[in-house]
Amino acid sequence: MRKKGFCFVAVAYEGEASIPAFEKANSFWAYYLSKDKIMRRELLSLYPDGNDERIAKFIDSSFDVVIARSFGGKAIAKLREAGVSLYTFDGGCDMAVRAMIAGNLKEL
Repeated sequence: MRKKGFCFVAVAYEGEASIPAFEKANSFWAYYLSKDKIMRRELLSLYPDGNDERIAKFIDSSFDVVIARSFGGKAIAKLREAGVSLYTFDGGCDMAVRAMIAGNLKEL
């Protein structure tokens, strides 16, 4: 978690129990975390015209962290350059955020 005491986390979602790859997700659960607690979450729909637009939307957003099953090389490079922390997780969205809070995910 960043020093400011709160962070915004986006977790890839496609209506299944498992998190999809970043490039395949059209929806993301957006979490607002404060002092290592989930304060709020909401589902965001994202229908960009390709991976470049999806990456641009995340760079322009206020997300500090993105969690997905996997990321393509271009997404990794561009999002990291923008200061977004990237994590992979193979499970559910809430589980992914709890694992990140507990320090059980390794940043890419």
